[in-house]
Amino acid sequence: MDYIRALDVSHTVGLSENSIYEFIRCRGRLLEGFMVYGKPKLAEQFFVNVIPLMKKIKYVDRCRVAPTAFYIDDF
Repeated sequence: MDYIRALDVSHTVGLSENSIYEFIRCRGRLLEGFMVYGKPKLAEQFFVNVIPLMKKIKYVDRCRVAPTAFYIDDF
């Protein structure tokens, strides 16, 4: 698991917000894409906290959490 380009945590009921955050805190610098589908409890504050940890991130997709997908360059 030396290099991960993208992470899809869609419909992973066993993963809590804290476990996703800890994974991103440890390995987020490698991620270029992050998809969250079916995780309505992940609030905007979660993304505000984790995006700075993902140094190479280019794309985040929050399908059905909020009907938005955004490119990091949009900020």
